[in-house]
Parts: sequence; C-alpha cells; structure tokens
Amino acid sequence: CHLEPWTFSFTRMGWDAWVITPTGFEANYCVGPCPEPLLNSSITFTNYAGIKSLFRSRGFADSLEPPAASCVPLHMTAVSLLVQKSESVVEVKHLDEMKALDCAC
Repeated sequence: CHLEPWTFSFTRMGWDAWVITPTGFEANYCVGPCPEPLLNSSITFTNYAGIKSLFRSRGFADSLEPPAASCVPLHMTAVSLLVQKSESVVEVKHLDEMKALDCAC
C-alpha cells in the first residue's frame, strides 16, 4: 500500500475558463494490497482496519463479515484555487482534502 503521483488537470477537464490558477495540482492516489492479518504486517493501518482484519482472521462464517481493508489516503491537504465567479469577480477557493499525502490500510 503506497502513494502514487497523479496530476489533476483543470485544463483537461475543460475548467480552465473559470479556474484561473493553478492549471492543475498533484492529487496523488493510493494503490496496493493490504495484507491479512494486518496486525502482523509492517504496513501502516488504521485502528478501524485493524479490527476488521482481526475479525476476518477469526474465520467467522458470517454473512455480515466486513470486506478486507483497502489502501486509502491517511492524511490529506487542501488546495487553493483562484476562480472567475463572473466577468468582474475573482475569488479564492480553499478545497479541503484534495491532495493525498500518504496512505494506509
């Protein structure tokens, strides 16, 4: 489970008419397996994923068994945009949780 670079492009999305800057940003994404059981691995995992893994490792034959942990962003940060609201109005927008900084199971 690890972080991969990925650049989101406002230009490719066709949003460059109203997003003045930036033209894009490093959004990144998480990819890779989460081994089971997590408790015996060196991979970073959340407490939530840990209890799911522990429950699954007990082998309960239960239709309510949760799915295996997924590789997801653990910490994220905001991105600031300068956007054209109207012909005479420009505004700064802060969008929370837009860039993945690291990953965990």
